[in-house]
Amino acid sequence: MSRITIDKQTLKAQNKVLRMTATGSSLTEILTTLALEIETLIPKTYCSILLLNDEKQTLENGIGPSLDESYNEILNGTQIGPSVGSCGTAAYRRERVIVKDIEKYILWKEYKSLALSYGLKAYWSQPILSSDGTVLGTFGLYYGEPKVPNIRELGILEDFTHLASVAIEHKKTNEKLQQSEQQYRLLAENVSDFVGLLNQQGVYEYVSPSHEKYLGYSSFELVGKNWLDFVHPDDVNNAIWVFEKQVKIGAPQKLIFRYKHKNGQWIYLEGKGTPIQEEDGLGSRLVYMARDITEQKRAEEQLKIVVHDLEQTQQKFDSLYNNSLDAIFEIDSEGKYYRVNSVAEKITGYQKEELVKLGINDLIIELEKVNNIFTRIKNGESLRVELTLRHKKGHYVNIDVNGVPVFRDDGTVNVIAFVQDITGRKRAEEELRELAYKDSLTGLPTRELFSIELDKAIKSAKEYKYSLGILFIDFDNFKNVNDTLGHHFGDQVLKKLVKIMESQLGKDNLISRQGGDEFLILVENTDKEKTGIICERLIKRLTSPIELHGHEVFITPSIGVCMFPEYEFDAEILIKNADLAMYMAKDIGKNNYQFFSDNLNDQVLRKSRVTNALRKALGNGEFTLHYQPQFELSTNRVKGIEALLRWNPEFGFVSPAEFIPIAEETGLIVEIGEWVLREACKHGKEWNDKGVLKTPVSVNVSARQFKERSFIETVKNVLKETGLPPSNLEIEITERVMIDVNEAVNIVNQLRMLGVRVAIDDFGVGYSSLNMLQSIVIDSLKIDRAFLHDVMKNKRSAGLLEAIIRMGADLGSNVVVEGIETKDQVDFLLSKGVIGQGYYYSRPLPADDLEQYLESLKLKS
Repeated sequence: MSRITIDKQTLKAQNKVLRMTATGSSLTEILTTLALEIETLIPKTYCSILLLNDEKQTLENGIGPSLDESYNEILNGTQIGPSVGSCGTAAYRRERVIVKDIEKYILWKEYKSLALSYGLKAYWSQPILSSDGTVLGTFGLYYGEPKVPNIRELGILEDFTHLASVAIEHKKTNEKLQQSEQQYRLLAENVSDFVGLLNQQGVYEYVSPSHEKYLGYSSFELVGKNWLDFVHPDDVNNAIWVFEKQVKIGAPQKLIFRYKHKNGQWIYLEGKGTPIQEEDGLGSRLVYMARDITEQKRAEEQLKIVVHDLEQTQQKFDSLYNNSLDAIFEIDSEGKYYRVNSVAEKITGYQKEELVKLGINDLIIELEKVNNIFTRIKNGESLRVELTLRHKKGHYVNIDVNGVPVFRDDGTVNVIAFVQDITGRKRAEEELRELAYKDSLTGLPTRELFSIELDKAIKSAKEYKYSLGILFIDFDNFKNVNDTLGHHFGDQVLKKLVKIMESQLGKDNLISRQGGDEFLILVENTDKEKTGIICERLIKRLTSPIELHGHEVFITPSIGVCMFPEYEFDAEILIKNADLAMYMAKDIGKNNYQFFSDNLNDQVLRKSRVTNALRKALGNGEFTLHYQPQFELSTNRVKGIEALLRWNPEFGFVSPAEFIPIAEETGLIVEIGEWVLREACKHGKEWNDKGVLKTPVSVNVSARQFKERSFIETVKNVLKETGLPPSNLEIEITERVMIDVNEAVNIVNQLRMLGVRVAIDDFGVGYSSLNMLQSIVIDSLKIDRAFLHDVMKNKRSAGLLEAIIRMGADLGSNVVVEGIETKDQVDFLLSKGVIGQGYYYSRPLPADDLEQYLESLKLKS
């Protein structure tokens, strides 16, 4: 084959590759063609083309159409380096590498066995370089036997390596152009800014989709129209001037103008145009990019308003600062006075020039407190506190401080303190406090101050492990002194009593007046035995007669005591417990003292429970009436029945002896008593109509109920509602009701005028006198069961009972003896003409059972 033939073949191969490159064939197709063409031009060769991965510095994407595919896969990812086979080394050195015999060449030490296993003995490698000398890959030829290239083969290798370089560079250039075009399209189609193209006359030739999204116009509505048609009339002249300057002079210009939105609103746009020179040089088109700055313009306008407001605020602040009635201290983050107003000079006595050299620790005396407050305010809290300031002249000033944090741009925090002089107010408060905590009559502390001091004493007792005694004193029947001798006299007596108590107590014991004739005493560092001795000494001394203005007054105290820490409660509960113990002292006879105990507490809880339940008892229908008959002993005939109230709440039966006193104390007895009266009259009427009972029904009435102004009216209404004849109702009252004789006589006479019978219950154990009995007519005297209890063994008791029975007979009253339980008692009373009542005859029975009982008696007679 001649040299000319070879040149023609080479040229033909080169042209083929160049056409493929020009017509856009893929790089793989071009390089594969290159490999096959060179293998034709240089027989018995195996071509391998590898591309450089610049980031990883490896050779990849191997093209070797005549090589085994597995060998190509192994070569993929070959690292370039100074001694990495022929390809890796050629790429690293940027020069041709000729390996005549792979088995013997040191560069192939790592790959020798691999190449030989595929029958490859020699390899020539040429780096593929770009036009600027950058490595793009390697172009190599394998041989099945050791061999070096001749001049022709080297020429072909160089020519085809160059063709590969052209193909690779062309492909990369096209890829960059496509990527750039895609990026431009992506930017133009998706950017929120507005991109467009105007011709020399300002007519739209292209607009980005953002025009429709943000301005409302589609490209069809803008392309072909002049952009000035959408510019605000006031901005048109400036817009024309900038546009012409850009087109004619070719200099990019910025423009801010108002553009009309499709909805009619004016949108502020900021745009910049870049001219594109035409090939004929006669003019240029304009590419522009604009963005919506409406919010920015609004913000600028708002900022102007804010700046103006800030200026106004600063003026107001300066005016407030300089004319404030409060002292104003601005304190830096280190606690130094940074700025003060003129009032601060007055309140401290220092001039401004002196104050700014001082700090908070120089003026405020509560150092630990003020430093803690200062730290908290710097941490973001706003605090209002009262402190004490040392004036320049040495005296102290009470101040009210309102501190707020001020956050500075440098990250530090100042404190502004608004300060008022409250020295006068504090002095007035102390005076008022003294008045509020001092009893005006005795000069003793009030309950409020006692509670405060007791709280302090409790803390001290806990700390130093000692006991306290709290004494609650109430003077028995002191009301009688006021009622008989007047309140002024009573006040003088109280002063005398205070002096007596003070004389019996040490200086460390606190005495307090609670109000009226109630007093509290705090005894510190004591025990139960010592406290008991104090109580005994007080009782002995206080029970001595008091002489005042010619009168001799006898007063007795009842004292309740609660010990701490035996009962470790707060001041309020300790006082309450002492009060409860005092009432216990009164209950067991007065003129004594009692210690609070758990048993007493249980009684209080029981009473509280009963009281609460009693308030709901009527509404819950928990009351019932039982009836006990009264018999004429000589004839054994029923002469009357007594209605007896029973209560069975959800927590169990409660004795009348327990709940009746509570009902009287709370005033519930009035409402309950009316219910009893109505129920008893209703049953009496039923039995009367049936012919079961013609005798009176007796109803007990408490002193509280008896003295109600509406009592007589209530009796009238109940008799009218139930239809019971007045003569069939007997009202039972105790002797205690008769203390006020005139009032009692009046009420009894009104009852008798109605035709209602009246009986005195529990006669002989109360306070009535024979003179009182001579003033009114009583239908029945009911002798208390106490007289009958021991009558069979005690002749004196029998004589007394017989005397009362004779007195009742002399007054013309029926005599009813209560509590008959034995036959001997009946025999004793049988000849004395009395009426008997008791368990011997019948227990109290429910209404239905009583009716059956009465029916049975009729059958026996």
